[in-house]
Amino acid sequence: MNAGTREGAATQAIGSGTVAHPHSRTLHDLVRDLPEAELRGSADTLVSSVCYRSDDARPGALFFCVPGSTSDGHAFAGDAVSRGSMGLVVDRWLELDVSQVKVLDVREAMGPISAAFYGRPADGMTVDPFGGEVRDGDGERLERRRADHEGGAFLGERGRRSQDGQHDGGDNATGHGWSVARR
Repeated sequence: MNAGTREGAATQAIGSGTVAHPHSRTLHDLVRDLPEAELRGSADTLVSSVCYRSDDARPGALFFCVPGSTSDGHAFAGDAVSRGSMGLVVDRWLELDVSQVKVLDVREAMGPISAAFYGRPADGMTVDPFGGEVRDGDGERLERRRADHEGGAFLGERGRRSQDGQHDGGDNATGHGWSVARR
């Protein structure tokens, strides 16, 4: 099991995505935006967590059977079910008595399904492609736009930039990046 926990939230394991969620969602709610998904079993199956490691599975989990280069997550589906998983995301049907969602690519489906499970947190953020300095062809600074919300961050540069725009001196700092902030 994972040893790390988030500070102030001892029930939230850091690992393959088994973070306790305040409420469950139905399997239908999680996959309705995946047009290629096929569902076998009950669409009303309640999902209380999502995971891709069978040892992180617990009652109510949706287990992603991710194929890998050395092992295939489908081989661990039985273990996940024995630990309480109520559903599986697969790329081929398995002979297990739980609801299954068949998709073309399990790894690709992890993002949209997890986003739906966690309430689409990215929908509450803005991305500013001009988070860094914008310069003309001669290197003259034209504009600097930053996340004007507390907690904004710049993606695409090493180090951190403080609210007054000073960089902490991380290697390879370009001053260019994406600015991200909650709405």
